[in-house]
Amino acid sequence: MAFAAQAAKARRIPIVLDPVAVGATKLRRSLADRLLEIAPSAVIRGNQAEIAALAGGKRRGDGDSAANLWRKLAGDPADGIEACEQLAIHYERRAKDFEQALQFAQLALAKLQRLRTPSRDPYGRERTRRLEEKLMCRVERLRHRIDRSNATAQAPLLAKRAAAGGNVR
Repeated sequence: MAFAAQAAKARRIPIVLDPVAVGATKLRRSLADRLLEIAPSAVIRGNQAEIAALAGGKRRGDGDSAANLWRKLAGDPADGIEACEQLAIHYERRAKDFEQALQFAQLALAKLQRLRTPSRDPYGRERTRRLEEKLMCRVERLRHRIDRSNATAQAPLLAKRAAAGGNVR
């Protein structure tokens, strides 16, 4: 593919890149990156998740620009599930805003449950089941973290003494 891209670039033939599931594996991602280096003016044909994976703000350590991109994608009913999940991860791990993370995790779960349709594809059902289970675990973990932070906020003196190793009477 790289050879074909170089030949097309040399002859000034436009390239259309369709990065199917580019975010799924490192091999697909590295190949897409290589093709875009060869032909940076390529036309990219893909769904929102594929375009977001190519934009790659999260991989470069630019979590805030990645979060802005995910916010735009969160409104889409089909690809919005992954965007909501990524936003939940961003708010939980980077921004430490557990309330916002919980809202996005619950939104992803609601979107997933709305899209659930009877399918004859056993792999598709299993992927959906695993994603739903993962989102439910995230929701429970976030609720636990919110409850724990609320309990600490209500008794700050006890928390400080316990953290300092002092005796609480």
